[in-house]
Amino acid sequence: ADSPLRPGAWAAEFELDPSYRYDFGFSSGVTLSAKRHHSAQSALRFGVSVGFNESKDEGETSYERYNFYDNPSFRSNRGTTEHHGENHTYALFLHLQRYHSVKDAMSIFWELGPSLRYNESDNTSEYIYPVQVYGPGEINRDSYSAVLRSAALDLSLGFEWFFKRRLSLGARVGVWGGYSWGAASSWYETYTTDNSYYRVSQDRIDRKNATFQTSPATVTFSAYF
Repeated sequence: ADSPLRPGAWAAEFELDPSYRYDFGFSSGVTLSAKRHHSAQSALRFGVSVGFNESKDEGETSYERYNFYDNPSFRSNRGTTEHHGENHTYALFLHLQRYHSVKDAMSIFWELGPSLRYNESDNTSEYIYPVQVYGPGEINRDSYSAVLRSAALDLSLGFEWFFKRRLSLGARVGVWGGYSWGAASSWYETYTTDNSYYRVSQDRIDRKNATFQTSPATVTFSAYF
């Protein structure tokens, strides 16, 4: 009766992916969930995961081009580049957990259940090459965006250490697989600073495929009541 893993017990869990880095740009990934124990060995866990990743890069770029046909020539240039990317992920899940006690304050578990996932990414880059001695400068821009939805089955392994009677720290790692569908589009544009050359291309790809991925290792904090 004194154990937190008891029939009818509820718990709130906060989960963090420690692989996300807080540097130039912004990244975060968290999961909020609740679980209810049907017995000391089984619980139903449900919740939502949210992830956001932003990257920004600035630097130098260069190219070399060879033409071996009508007018053999060699051309090179050096310029600057800027890149910005964002990735958003969302997931809803419902998992069945099975607990196995190792010691009084330590339990290991496995969990299995369905999830619905949504992923949206957007990346843009710009390359600027200055005016050359024998010709104009160039500006190249490209972008890539994709939206992907997945219906999946998740499998995870983890443990909980009860450092207090109703509080625990733990970790979790797993895999998931299922069916994904969505679309991706890419766009590329290049032109010279004097408007003597211009080219643009655009592609769209519809995606429908089976997906299998690993889930990152996470750390957890749970409060039982």
